[in-house]
Amino acid sequence: MTTISLTSPLQRVLLPLGLLVLLIIAGWFIVQTATADQWINVARGDGEYDAATKLAMTDFAVQFAPQISKLHYQRGQAYLSLAAGEETQTFLKESIASLQTAAQLGPEDFRIWIALGQAQDRSGETAEAKKAFTQALKLAPNYYEPHWAYANHLLRNSENDAAFAEFKRALAIRPTELPLLFDYAWNTFNGNVAAVIKALDPSSHAKAQFASLLIERGKVNEGMALWRELNNTAPGLARSNARNLINALLTKQQFGVAYEVWQLATKTRRSDESELTEEARQEDANWYAINQPDAGSLLNNGDFENDLRTGTVAPFQIWRLTQTKGLTISRNNQQYKTGSFSLQLNFDVTGNVGFAVIEQLLPIKPATAYQLSFAAKIEDLQTLSAPLVEVYDPADLKRLHGSTKPFPLGNSAWQDHSIDFTTASATEAVVVRVLRPACGEPPCPIRGRIWLDNIKLTTK
Repeated sequence: MTTISLTSPLQRVLLPLGLLVLLIIAGWFIVQTATADQWINVARGDGEYDAATKLAMTDFAVQFAPQISKLHYQRGQAYLSLAAGEETQTFLKESIASLQTAAQLGPEDFRIWIALGQAQDRSGETAEAKKAFTQALKLAPNYYEPHWAYANHLLRNSENDAAFAEFKRALAIRPTELPLLFDYAWNTFNGNVAAVIKALDPSSHAKAQFASLLIERGKVNEGMALWRELNNTAPGLARSNARNLINALLTKQQFGVAYEVWQLATKTRRSDESELTEEARQEDANWYAINQPDAGSLLNNGDFENDLRTGTVAPFQIWRLTQTKGLTISRNNQQYKTGSFSLQLNFDVTGNVGFAVIEQLLPIKPATAYQLSFAAKIEDLQTLSAPLVEVYDPADLKRLHGSTKPFPLGNSAWQDHSIDFTTASATEAVVVRVLRPACGEPPCPIRGRIWLDNIKLTTK
């Protein structure tokens, strides 16, 4: 082991002095970096400073600490983001120069190369931009951002095949970006479904979401063809993603197909079931629960002999309850027309509020005559807009919309009511509901109680 002798007076003075100098230099570097970084952060913020002031701050920051790559990178981004109007080319030139300096100081940072490529792209330096994007890919081949940036560069330059090949690499890294990529493809190929599918070539895991995106664009047949293909080859995977597809179909008012998918899904086990929490598993089971219609009726639980469910429920053949302040919905085993229970509605609602009290969506045959019947009892009902029962085609009210008269005010013993109707040739489903319409003008409170029992939907 070597021992340094500090016996010389000069050595005893120089060594501490050298350490002090090093500490001063290190301290200055830290202060310099922190100060410049603070200026950059202020310039990038959404404060009260105008664009010119913000750019001046970034200029000062790089002059104050010119050796720091990050500051040149942030200055380049600032000029790039503000490159518009008459200052476009001037700002782009400044942006490119700053980003090139950043790349020299920090050549291993892929983000700098992406920003440089974007600035060069906007400036029309296509070949140089391509080099920058390629360098970013070399530095970070397993990151999403370089692939996505390069794909956009290729797309802007009409290299569609190469662009979507790169997009697919980006998507493999971050599958959640499929909706955005779908939009790119949809716009690029002007809604040509075959071209979109060919360009994206969705994997099995992406096909269900891809099908939903097609349906959202109005391409129901094409979306369903893709989903059926997935259901035939990977039914568990299709089941795991069926809920989004069904909701897309319901949004597009494709009730018949939505019911078909829902029924198929109830018979299939999810491929990811073991990964679900107990809470998620129960919610999924509730959403896919098959609710059998009552004897002699197409409706489920129209006699209210079974419990009413809250929270997540199936989309078909189950009562959905409305949460409205002042409204209480419950089953009553003291007042009933038949069986052992009825539905009791307690109203103490203030204000001019219109709402559906309960409703049930169910599939139905087209061009068929039906009768909706029920019994009602009323106590102390007071309002300017009384509830009523209605049935309608949720896809088009003009095709079908029938209702009872508003319930009478005051008190009324059990009375039977009915609505006769015939579905249109295009009707796929109906909604049966109890509706409290809003008044023409407020205020319009409602108070009192209504009991309903034995709600049935039958063919005539």
